[in-house]
Amino acid sequence: SSDLEELFALGLSPQTPVARLQWRETAAATGGAADPGWAGLESRCLALHLLPRPQQFDGRLEDWLAEQGLSPTRELQRLRACNATPEQARLLGLAPGVALLHITRQSYGPRGQALVLSQSYRLADQAGLVMELR
Repeated sequence: SSDLEELFALGLSPQTPVARLQWRETAAATGGAADPGWAGLESRCLALHLLPRPQQFDGRLEDWLAEQGLSPTRELQRLRACNATPEQARLLGLAPGVALLHITRQSYGPRGQALVLSQSYRLADQAGLVMELR
C-alpha cells in the first residue's frame, strides 16, 4: 500500500500502485566506516509502471533507470534530525529514541517528472555531509 507522503512527493493519484524497495545497509556494503557496526536503513519508492516487477529486482536502481533512459536530471535533498522509532531501532539494533539523520531525496527525470523518492536513516554521530556551493 502507498503512503500518502510518497504519493504526494511523486505526484501520483491515490489509486496508483507503487514499487517500494527497502533494505538495511551495513558498513561493509558501503566500503567501511569508522565503526564496523554502522548501519543505515534505505528505501526507494517509485510508480509501479516504472519498475513492474519489484520483487524480482536485484541491482542498483540508478543503473536500471539509466538503462530505461530515465536517469535523474535533477534532485532535491532534505536533511533533518529525528529519533529512531521502535521499528527503526529494532532494525538497526539500537535503543528507541537514538538520534538519527533522516535524508530525503526526490529525483526528477528528463521531462521534469518525479521519478524516485529515496529515504535514508543514518546514525547521527556517524553520518557526514560535504557540500560544494557555487
